[in-house]
Amino acid sequence: EWWNDLSYMGYRDPVIPYVSYHYSFNDDPECTRPNQRAAKIILGALSFRKMVVDGSLEPEKTKDALLCSHSYNFMFNACRIPDKPSDYCRTMPYSHETIVVMRNSQLFLFDFAPRGVQLTMEEIEEVLDRIVHVADSNAAVPVGILTADERDSWTDNRALLRQASPDNARILDEIESSAFIVSLEKDLPVTREEFSHAIWHGNGRNRWFDKPGQFVITDNNRAGFNGEHSMMDGTPTLRLVEYVIGYKPTADQLQPAASTTRQKGAVPFRKLTFVTPPAVVSAVKKAEAVFDSAIAKQHLKVLNFAAYGKEEIKRLGCSPDAFIQMVIQLAYTRLHKTARPTYESSMTRKFLHGRTETCRSVTNESVAWCRAMADASVSNSERVRLF
Repeated sequence: EWWNDLSYMGYRDPVIPYVSYHYSFNDDPECTRPNQRAAKIILGALSFRKMVVDGSLEPEKTKDALLCSHSYNFMFNACRIPDKPSDYCRTMPYSHETIVVMRNSQLFLFDFAPRGVQLTMEEIEEVLDRIVHVADSNAAVPVGILTADERDSWTDNRALLRQASPDNARILDEIESSAFIVSLEKDLPVTREEFSHAIWHGNGRNRWFDKPGQFVITDNNRAGFNGEHSMMDGTPTLRLVEYVIGYKPTADQLQPAASTTRQKGAVPFRKLTFVTPPAVVSAVKKAEAVFDSAIAKQHLKVLNFAAYGKEEIKRLGCSPDAFIQMVIQLAYTRLHKTARPTYESSMTRKFLHGRTETCRSVTNESVAWCRAMADASVSNSERVRLF
């Protein structure tokens, strides 16, 4: 708990862009519409959630040990809650079978298993179509941007929201207790950089950055995942998204059986409309300024390196991880003419409630090699020896 508090919950800068992370998905040739792709992603996520809920999800393993699965308790129906001096994670019963959809800075909620029968892909797509139609025909104060503010400010503004109306308190409860968020974005990213920015943060107004998992789908059918980092690291969510990407719905999940067919438009959803008095609107504007300023300072460049990969590195008798760490050090040394302490995460999930620990990959030997690479008088054979 002290580690979670020191490294995450007690951290007061905005979670985006400083803490949260994202995965960009490959295109899915089976899906031709964004809401179709969103529906397929939702089905995959619900299938994975079911294994978490019923305990059938097998623990991950290394060659000689099982890994702790404690982090999966915070994957669904959970939310980071802003508080002073430190945030906390709120978990809710899995009986909350709802999904929150965000579109055009508005929030909507639907039950994914009405009367105990899970919606099919066709039904989910149809609900999303209706949500998009409503959202694109209206506008709203982008309350979600408050989750991108500094944590102390968000703490104060969350209290302000709850005090403004009992409806606001109910809506916050519904967002925080939902299984996960689906963000349907109007973005049309083309380049790798545009795509990364779209999944990582978008314009900030159409997200709820406190949720552990948000699936993001853009209007040109691209998709990804945005993760809140406080209670989960990359390995559990990477397992989730790999499962979702590879998920193949069964025939009965695509369309409802004749005996259970609901009329088109029969699956209900609700718009979650916050009461936004002037004080809330003012807070939103300040949060927008904080977000826009922070994002403008971020430099992102995606390199698709195809000259060689891990197999070639292993053939040369080197660990791919160690190789990349040295690449990072060499690049930094060439750019800044000096070496700096470098952080690399190591997994500690062999231990109960283990998460990560820090490896310090800069050593006297690594610095000597970087200097040799910059010294034209050093022979290649000596550089190889130092490596």
